[in-house]
Amino acid sequence: MDSGGGTIAEMLGALEAIGSAGEPVTAGEIAAEFGGAREAAAERLDELVERGDAETKSVGGERVWWRSPDPEALGAARFRSLVDAVEEYAIFMLDPEGRVVTWNSGASAIKGYDEREIIGEHFSTFYTTEDVEAGVPERNLAAAAERGRTEDEGWRVRADGSRFWANIVLTAIRDDDGTLEGFAKVTRDMTERREREQRFRRERDQTRQLLKTSPVALAVRDAEGEVQLANERARELFGETGWGLDERAVPDAGGGSEAFPTARVRETGEPVSDELVPIESADGERRWLSVSAAPVFDADGGLERVIVAGEDVTDLKRRERELETELAEILGRVSDAFYALDEEFRFTHVNDRAQELLQRSESELLGERLWEVFPEAADDDDVWGSFHEAVDTQTATSYEVYFEPLDLWVEASVYPSETGVSVYFRDVSERIDRERALADSERRYRTLAENFPNGIVTLFDDDHRYTVAAGEAFDSLDLAPADVEGRTPTDVWNDETVAETIEETMDAALDGDEESIEITYAGREWVVYAVPVDREDGTVTSGMTMSLDITERKERERRLERFASVISHGLRNPLEIAQIYLDMARDDGDPGDFDQIERALDRMETIIRNLLTTSRGGQGVAATEAVAVAGVAEQAWQTVETPDATLVVGDETGSVVADADQLKTVLENLFRNAMEYGSPDAASADDAAGGATVRVGHLDDGFYVEDDGPGISPDKREEVFEYGYTSGSGTGIGLAVVRDIAEVHGWEVAATEGTDGGARFEIRGVTRPAADGGE
Repeated sequence: MDSGGGTIAEMLGALEAIGSAGEPVTAGEIAAEFGGAREAAAERLDELVERGDAETKSVGGERVWWRSPDPEALGAARFRSLVDAVEEYAIFMLDPEGRVVTWNSGASAIKGYDEREIIGEHFSTFYTTEDVEAGVPERNLAAAAERGRTEDEGWRVRADGSRFWANIVLTAIRDDDGTLEGFAKVTRDMTERREREQRFRRERDQTRQLLKTSPVALAVRDAEGEVQLANERARELFGETGWGLDERAVPDAGGGSEAFPTARVRETGEPVSDELVPIESADGERRWLSVSAAPVFDADGGLERVIVAGEDVTDLKRRERELETELAEILGRVSDAFYALDEEFRFTHVNDRAQELLQRSESELLGERLWEVFPEAADDDDVWGSFHEAVDTQTATSYEVYFEPLDLWVEASVYPSETGVSVYFRDVSERIDRERALADSERRYRTLAENFPNGIVTLFDDDHRYTVAAGEAFDSLDLAPADVEGRTPTDVWNDETVAETIEETMDAALDGDEESIEITYAGREWVVYAVPVDREDGTVTSGMTMSLDITERKERERRLERFASVISHGLRNPLEIAQIYLDMARDDGDPGDFDQIERALDRMETIIRNLLTTSRGGQGVAATEAVAVAGVAEQAWQTVETPDATLVVGDETGSVVADADQLKTVLENLFRNAMEYGSPDAASADDAAGGATVRVGHLDDGFYVEDDGPGISPDKREEVFEYGYTSGSGTGIGLAVVRDIAEVHGWEVAATEGTDGGARFEIRGVTRPAADGGE
């Protein structure tokens, strides 16, 4: 019993002894039972209320308490509800052997185990391998059973194998007879706190080392000015007293010792920073100290102490005087013009270059005000605005101005100082002239650039920076002219090789040469011409590029190369055959020889017709109209040699919008392919065509042509459309012509497998006339 309040168990026993379940008692009755104080008894009873083992209310101005009707069940339920709600702690019960009996949400969050998988497991699961091997879990249980409660910290293990630093409280639970019923275990994740503590220790140790080794004198003085702490540097400067600064301040330095920073901070409570103070050191030498001091206040706002830092800057002060002398000499030699003005804008220094540009000697300028020397500056808002901005804001400013009497453009930078301003300036007339020339070039060429067809025109300066960019070809790129102007090729073109190549042509133009290159960019082919832009005096300050999209032209060139190859190889064979049979016909006059010559000539005619069709097809469709597929198919069939072959045209083929002649050529070539080859793998034309059936059928978005021959192997179905491709005696042009005509109509053609396993060619993407159910 403590102060008459009794323990929790004693309180529960008293409630049961004095009043039956539900019968109220007063704090006085409980106090009388234990012979203690009424207030202590009330506190203990309220603890029972918080645990859910008792209830309370006021009756007639006096509070009463009574035992809950089912204290064990109600208390247990409320305890579990409270425990489950605490997520910051892992709170769970162990049986006497250390196996997990209960598990709260905090335990799941901290340790990572689900309640269902951990109930019944031994609590040594949470210990490290090293601790388990050393028997730490068993020792902790034994200690808690012996002492009733233990608390320790150490590494524990989560479900995923990771470690965390934990604070663990292990409490033994016994029944009224003292029999051990189990343990309550409360675990808190202290990893962050431990890391903070370790970091704090490291920082503390580092701070101590810093204070010990710092070249800056550091000290702490109390509110009365007594030195409480001083580091080695402070004692080195000021003897064993450590920091007798107030006494050592030179009397004529700012008004004596009362003006010394530490004394002023004690008086005013305001910090000071980097205040320069002359002092007399321990050895009697006059030295300069840069002092900072800050007050520290107690909880009531009273001054507790002053922290002082002082750095010996004597050597710096001496060097400053030396530099002032050196500076005067250096300023006379700097390449930029320089002059200095005091607070009243009087000239205090002018170097040689400034005298040269201003066409006045130093003797004429020193002591004179700026506006007296240059009256025109007084009327220039940019000039005076820069000077006043520098003085008012204590930041550097700049301006450009034209001095008409000197015929000179000047770029000036104004730097504020404690005594006035310093001005560096240079003659930029040449640059201004270049910029004006460039602006004139931009105006002259921008109209040309903006209307440049099928290409891009740019102007660039001597830094490779685009100043103008325009042209219709921007419509095909992901860039707009605004994305180019003001940037360099390296910034703009996302292809490093292209950017480097363009900059090389720019360099050639800036050197006065004309250069042209061909590049590939954004899936298109371009020719880029770079030329210099001359000034009136013949110097080159900028250049111009003209980039033309030559993709279609290059494609036509490649097409012509293919034509030449096909003509070279395709016509040579029938010509040789014709020549052979012509010689034979001259010798014996056999009619069969003439038939062979005729067939060779027919083949050459077919090759020439296909070449003409392809060349015209590459230029586009001359005229389109509604064309019945069945009718054109019948006409095309009549022009192809089809021995023993059958044409079947479906009823649903309908009409398409096309150039009738070119559609006929498509069907002729597809029919001829079926007759002559059947497939690229057929052994001979006779094998392919004998008894063949060719079908023309309807597709939802087009039509198809298929045969019942051996078909085309899947690995050849793309290749068959290439110029010059043939597996037999063909020209290697027919299917290429089909592809080209389809492309200029906006169609797509593909080779696939036919219904009966033969070759099938599908033409899709066609437009049908409105009356035919199309557009």
